[in-house]
Amino acid sequence: MGQVLARLPRIVRQIGQLAWKADRSATIAIVVLQLASAAMTAFGLMASVAVLRELFAEGPTPDRVRAAVPRLLVVVGFLAARALLEAGVAVAQARVTPKIRAALEREFLTLTAHVRLEVVDDADWHDEAYRANDRGLYYARQIVGQVVSLAAALLGLVGTAGVLGILHPALLPLLLLSVLPVGAAAVRSARARFHSFKRWNALQRRVRVFSWLMLERDAAAELRS
Repeated sequence: MGQVLARLPRIVRQIGQLAWKADRSATIAIVVLQLASAAMTAFGLMASVAVLRELFAEGPTPDRVRAAVPRLLVVVGFLAARALLEAGVAVAQARVTPKIRAALEREFLTLTAHVRLEVVDDADWHDEAYRANDRGLYYARQIVGQVVSLAAALLGLVGTAGVLGILHPALLPLLLLSVLPVGAAAVRSARARFHSFKRWNALQRRVRVFSWLMLERDAAAELRS
């Protein structure tokens, strides 16, 4: 986990640079809309607190509900605005992701086209090139959405912490306690998927080596005959 967190800023920077080169307008739209969505989330929390104050105030229940209706409409407005902003983020992300993948694929083809001829017969190089083309480009497409989701989660936490700090500083430890179990579960799940992928990749490599050996055996048998 420490290695992942240490590499995360460099990975985010690389993705940001690729996105900026691929489509500057879409990249700016993602950043601006993501910040605006986080602001709508914070404002919605504040408005929700105001609604609860109206509902739990003293007085007859119908009067309290009627008094809370304007604030409820404000909450609905903030939630609708956040939904629209997130839709805008999704549209901008859909624009920039294929361009990033295309740029990485061009770079991969450029690098592999300028190797020495004897390297192509190297089994280790061939295996690494295959994984870079098969898995690397696949995860390069996935990581754009993951970086956006990570930014949204961090901004959401910052906004929630700001609202809780305004309400009462004692609520901030409760936010930490609510986040830690979810984070621990996410780390365990990611680690399990990583080890499963390693086992699958090792099995695939053995299958390719076995297939290559069988082809060599058949070729040798044909030569002897």
